[in-house]
Amino acid sequence: MSQIKLCIVAGTGGARADFVAGWLGTLPGFVNNTWLIDPFTGVSYGRQGDIRSIDSGQSVESILQNNNLELHENANFTWATACHGFHLKGSDYQAKINDGLIKFLSINTHGADQNKISWEFITKTYLSHRKHMDSVRGFSEQWIIDSHIKKSQPTNQDRIDQLHLMLKNQKSNAFVSLNSSVPGQQVQYTKLFQSGGSRYLCNQLDIDVSNCYHRYWDSMLGFSDSPETINVWGLDWRRQDWFSS
Repeated sequence: MSQIKLCIVAGTGGARADFVAGWLGTLPGFVNNTWLIDPFTGVSYGRQGDIRSIDSGQSVESILQNNNLELHENANFTWATACHGFHLKGSDYQAKINDGLIKFLSINTHGADQNKISWEFITKTYLSHRKHMDSVRGFSEQWIIDSHIKKSQPTNQDRIDQLHLMLKNQKSNAFVSLNSSVPGQQVQYTKLFQSGGSRYLCNQLDIDVSNCYHRYWDSMLGFSDSPETINVWGLDWRRQDWFSS
């Protein structure tokens, strides 16, 4: 098996953990996550999401084994991954943290615009059309909303109705509170997602990289903002209709 270390970025839905892990994957010493941003919705795609099943209770070891990987203190590369932080308990990982095999980084959204975060969760999760090859081949859903619809072949109207129901029930707020038991270091959302936020991140992680990486972070920030209005399934979805101050 190939040797690896892990940097796991945890964040509530809409807190841009995938952005942080994706950018880390561009740095020297990190696995390239093939990170990209869909300019239509601002959602980040890439291999940084491949470990997210730890949110549903799957162990890190089993995920790595399925990818022919193992944690090792002498590994040359760190894989930056993203999750929401469900079911993470420091006691389960403390030994690996102490051995330098896993580093946790959680995004604290205190003081941030919670309406923006909730809107971006909805937009990037349910209004983003997954077009990667697994979705095209039918191995995974093209629309994540379909997993909430009890039909084998949902229509666009089914998707509209289901998302309206979820919004009315305020299920978009299900991820507002990050599990307090997530181990490791916290970084502030408000300090990250601004020009120069990558320098703050590097200071927190005690790493130093060339200016080109910081310029790349700054250049991608604008693409990560979800639009205030987006037309999906023939309907205009407006942030102000659901998330306004």
